[in-house]
Amino acid sequence: MFTQSNSTGSQLLECGGELIGRNHPTWLRFAREFNLGLSLITPDDDYIDLNAPMFANGQPLDSDEQEKLYHEMTSAYETLNHDAATVDANLPWLARRAGEWDAKTVADWINSLLN
Repeated sequence: MFTQSNSTGSQLLECGGELIGRNHPTWLRFAREFNLGLSLITPDDDYIDLNAPMFANGQPLDSDEQEKLYHEMTSAYETLNHDAATVDANLPWLARRAGEWDAKTVADWINSLLN
């Protein structure tokens, strides 16, 4: 939940299901830049223990399926992060593989991970 403080108090700007950990520098920078308040819901270390149902294709996943999906997504993010580390954030269009990445849909990228 984001709130904005002003002389008349605080206004609710957005309320949703986001969990923003302390390791999200972009969100923290936005909060500072726009004078937004972040509500602490649970410490980062407690996220892993949250018991929320997870669904894929409309079907609930049991804990083994959730664990498998977590590891698959972690592997996918590692690939994405490895590629992103080669990009100058100020000049992304100059990245060596910029044209290749721009031409690939997210679905194509996911399918390439499965092969």
